[in-house]
Amino acid sequence: MTEQLLHYVWKHQLFNTSELKTVDGEKILILKNGIHNHQSGPDFSNAKIKIGEIIFAGSVEIHQSSSDFEKHQHQNDAAYKNVILHVVYEHDKNISQQIPTLELKGIIPLYIIRNYENLIKRENKIACAGSIQNTSTLLWEQVFNRMALNRLERKVEFVEATLKQNNQNWEETFYQLLAKNFGMKVNGEAFFELAKSIPINVLAKQKYSLLQLEALLLGQSGLLNEIFSDAYAVQLQKEYQFLQHKFSLQPIPANYWKMARMRPQNFPPLRIAQLAALIFQSSHLLSKVLECSAINDLKQLFQVQPSDYWQQHFKLDTDSIKSKKQIGDSTIENFIINTIVPIVFAYGKIRHEDDFQDKAVQWLNDLSAEKNNIITAWKNYNIKPQNAFQSQALIELKNEFCEKKNCLGCLIGQTLIKQSI
Repeated sequence: MTEQLLHYVWKHQLFNTSELKTVDGEKILILKNGIHNHQSGPDFSNAKIKIGEIIFAGSVEIHQSSSDFEKHQHQNDAAYKNVILHVVYEHDKNISQQIPTLELKGIIPLYIIRNYENLIKRENKIACAGSIQNTSTLLWEQVFNRMALNRLERKVEFVEATLKQNNQNWEETFYQLLAKNFGMKVNGEAFFELAKSIPINVLAKQKYSLLQLEALLLGQSGLLNEIFSDAYAVQLQKEYQFLQHKFSLQPIPANYWKMARMRPQNFPPLRIAQLAALIFQSSHLLSKVLECSAINDLKQLFQVQPSDYWQQHFKLDTDSIKSKKQIGDSTIENFIINTIVPIVFAYGKIRHEDDFQDKAVQWLNDLSAEKNNIITAWKNYNIKPQNAFQSQALIELKNEFCEKKNCLGCLIGQTLIKQSI
């Protein structure tokens, strides 16, 4: 028995509420079970409960055992002075505070306890894997909607935090978050630090020279701090030395970058060159993104490729077979899912313009489902997302609920726990 389950049982009143009595024999009538508090203080606030002939208003505290109240030192905390009912699974001790106590042991249906314990004890990372095929389409639609929006809201929180750090400058925020996405998971933080090290207004002053944009970004990345034999790399070094002095720039450490066991297409120098090309070929990119409606028009904004040098290089001073190094469609879709959609959704939210929020969600519905290990795992259980909105939902479900065994926070887990058969 866990306190999380007890919270859930109390919140949804999943026990026999008729003829309730305190451990001292006084009748209990729950008029209002309270509001679940996820912060410090009693577990449920604003409850209203009739005990005996008196109606009390205040808080409800929940524990596995009565003695936990004193073990947790609640008796010394003023926040617990208004507790009107102590709800416990097992009453093992009369505490000195003499708070009326309700023992739930014996009145919670056994199948709820059994179902919950069966889920959290399973070693499978998707605890309900053996049962989800039988869940209804309607339930899955609810799960997709809730999980996808949960994930989007968490991304929006990061957008808002970055916007605040940039003094509400949307262009700077967009540039930094887009740069972060160029690094994907492995080098995302390094790209983020790179973008923060060189303000967008500095890049704007050199916008009409792709060579200088590459020099600025590669120089700020710390990746030009080597001895090169390649003429183009040496030229980049010289350009950067001039620009670094001109704008008083301080590069980030070169050891931020990771290239081990990485596909050449994701090498940081090439990705930085692609970012430079995007800045060079785009003007007022955020405004153009906000003006887009069709997903294909949005994709076209990011279909750029770096300078000719990079057609035969994945990194500086090392030749490769000649090939186009334009930003691929799958990478662009990744940008849209992880940067564009959260930015546009946040823009609409902050400005109270629902059309932008609706458009951001629609873009997720217009994109194909992602392909990764998490989605493959769901497909093994015959859960196949139809678009990026649904694949984002499944990623959120796996990472934030299945991995954390938070079955009580999941609509599917809740449904399975309540099943009496």
